[in-house]
Amino acid sequence: MCPIGYYVGINAGSPTWSLCTGEPGAGNQGKAVYRDEVGRAWVRVAYTEILGRSHGGISSYGYPVGIAGAESGGFGIIWESRGTLYVTRNGGRRWVGLPRVSDPELDFGGWASVLSRGVGFVILEQAGRTRLIETTDAGRTWRIVHRWARTS
Repeated sequence: MCPIGYYVGINAGSPTWSLCTGEPGAGNQGKAVYRDEVGRAWVRVAYTEILGRSHGGISSYGYPVGIAGAESGGFGIIWESRGTLYVTRNGGRRWVGLPRVSDPELDFGGWASVLSRGVGFVILEQAGRTRLIETTDAGRTWRIVHRWARTS
């Protein structure tokens, strides 16, 4: 489903969401979000290209690690290393960056999962300290569930 010039899609276990990526360089990487629209196969719902056009609110800045989304309800998360944490509430057509939740220059996204009814979890790491954050309202608000530090 990824177009020529993009890398194979990545996801976090949801069979209906996929994120294709372009060639990385200088802090930027092209991204394309695809959804498995029942009866229409895979449809590109948002994209960005390095120094090019974009659609849907995602930026070329950052290196995406994964995408997770609910199979119904439209809530999804994109997490990045050296980049922004994004959420969508409309099936991936419009993404909102959350730089106050995850600092694009300091936080590195390691994992995320989306459950039903707007519940989601993300693991972020910063300077050897890790935190698990949770949302119960489709990414409008977040709280820290647990923190831990790397031990030597």
